[in-house]
Amino acid sequence: MTDITATASGGGTNYAVYNSRSSPRMTDVIATASSGSNNYGVYNEANASPEMTSVVIKVTGGTSAYGVFNHNGSSPTMTRVTASASGASSDNCGVYNGSGASLVMTDCSVVASGGQYSSGVATEDASATIRRSSIRAGGASMDSRAIRFGTTEIARTVRVDHSYAEGTDASISGGSGYTINVSASQLIGSVLKYSGSTFKCFGNYDGNLNAVSCP
Repeated sequence: MTDITATASGGGTNYAVYNSRSSPRMTDVIATASSGSNNYGVYNEANASPEMTSVVIKVTGGTSAYGVFNHNGSSPTMTRVTASASGASSDNCGVYNGSGASLVMTDCSVVASGGQYSSGVATEDASATIRRSSIRAGGASMDSRAIRFGTTEIARTVRVDHSYAEGTDASISGGSGYTINVSASQLIGSVLKYSGSTFKCFGNYDGNLNAVSCP
């Protein structure tokens, strides 16, 4: 897929791009979804492994809005991807990873805002590596976290390197089963550690360039 604009709007559930059991190369793609109950920019499932490069994703409105949704063993590679999710009444999430997905994202920009809950990158029972990326979350009535690691049934190690994470309620939060390695990153917002998680940090700093220690 090259130089394509994909748009989905109205109805119940909208998918601008849906990848299942496939590994397409997506380059210079624009994907937008809006006005449905549940809106997805790029939806990856069933071991899909797309290579996404220079992709712009914008998802708005409905009950839930997801820029990129990865689950069921999908393994996407995202490079220079811009993803935004906003305006949904309940959940707004820039990038979601679940059910054994394995994400690698490099030089990406992710923004989530509004609703009850907003998450820049949310990961549960899945893996993620984030490099040189900017991730922001805010404007939610209940909770806004830039990078959210939930719980995982098997032990997983995840990484955040040379990145920017800003969240009203947390820059990064870690749940049970995760070892979270964070290095050389600017963290705006609390770093939250929950029972069963482990943080390993080096060279991180806040908005005033003061050192940020792991909990």
